[in-house]
Amino acid sequence: MVIWLGETIQRQVEDEMHSPAAARRELEEIERAAEAGEISEEEEAEAQRRVLGRMTGRPTEKEEG
Repeated sequence: MVIWLGETIQRQVEDEMHSPAAARRELEEIERAAEAGEISEEEEAEAQRRVLGRMTGRPTEKEEG
């Protein structure tokens, strides 16, 4: 039962990570934070790269190494 629960949670997390709707929400939040001055342009670009990298299966440079 514990193994099944762990596998189910892992599948849900992976599905959410690759969900276009979740990515869109995250990108919108990044944009909102940038417009509010909460993050810099550089931080905005890096956050966008991370989201898009997750969606395409390509890690960003910082995640690779």
